[in-house]
Amino acid sequence: MPVLGTPGHKVPGFSITDQDGTIKTKADVEGKIYVSEFFFTTCTGICPKMNANMEKVYAKYKNTPNFLILSHTVDPENDSVPVLKEYAAKHGADSKNWWFLTGDKKQLYRLARQGYLVDDGTYSGDEDFVHTQWFALVDKTGQVRGLYEGTKMQDVDRLIADVARLLEDYSLFIMGNKQQITERISHILRESKLSVKETRTRILELLIKSNRPLEH
Repeated sequence: MPVLGTPGHKVPGFSITDQDGTIKTKADVEGKIYVSEFFFTTCTGICPKMNANMEKVYAKYKNTPNFLILSHTVDPENDSVPVLKEYAAKHGADSKNWWFLTGDKKQLYRLARQGYLVDDGTYSGDEDFVHTQWFALVDKTGQVRGLYEGTKMQDVDRLIADVARLLEDYSLFIMGNKQQITERISHILRESKLSVKETRTRILELLIKSNRPLEH
């Protein structure tokens, strides 16, 4: 799968609020595979179709660990936390893994354009408005791995398949990593002249280092 954007591009840091009133930051998505979109609750055009299709993505992966959906409002003035909570409930969204997000308009628009690459406009002030049908797929290192038209079922099917590919990559990494860890621990136990306490410390350090983000 390709990596989109300029070399080294990753989604920047953020601080925005979900439908429960909880502040979410980049730290909350680190090590997660997630889909990002932008919408507004009073939209009668593309947004209902987008979120009906997003429900299909959610149904497929809602019980999958380390998977999230981030739905950002582009109308934060009207889409308050209570409004988003009601809207989320209509889509059967659990706030543990499908976040409906609001916050500073300029920050949200910067994320859409410079972060997730779903809109190519530039911020033009209070009258600026992002209205995009694109979903972005982000890997566990914060790289954008694909863009998909949320109004087209064939694109949504491709998104569902690509999420599975990223999850499989991660699973294969973990399986391979576990084998390496086992071999390293066996070596430490066979060869080490350290005390029991020091040996335990070495093994613990190895386990912590092994839990690094998957790189593609």
